[in-house]
Amino acid sequence: TGDATIFPTESIVQNFASKSIIFVAINYRLGPLGFLTASHRDLHGNYGLDDQIEAIRWIRANARNFDGNLNNIVVGGIGAGAACASILAVSPKTRDFCFCCLFMWFAFY
Repeated sequence: TGDATIFPTESIVQNFASKSIIFVAINYRLGPLGFLTASHRDLHGNYGLDDQIEAIRWIRANARNFDGNLNNIVVGGIGAGAACASILAVSPKTRDFCFCCLFMWFAFY
């Protein structure tokens, strides 16, 4: 959905916190604002993915501030979020990042 508030994360966060796992949910642009592309060179599209890449950069830059481990970051998603996570896993824009991926309810038709 691109909206971190859609899924009930409270129980996930409580479960993770009991295991000293930090949970970060992000929002990203969707639809034409997130993925518009055209033949115009200034409209490269995939702005939603760019938002996610910036979120990973922020997490990496700030992980130590909330006792996080830079060497143990997992990027995951459900549905379209899982598709985005799989794209991020192979993107040249994330080549210098170290993270694992978790895909849930994900299929291409």
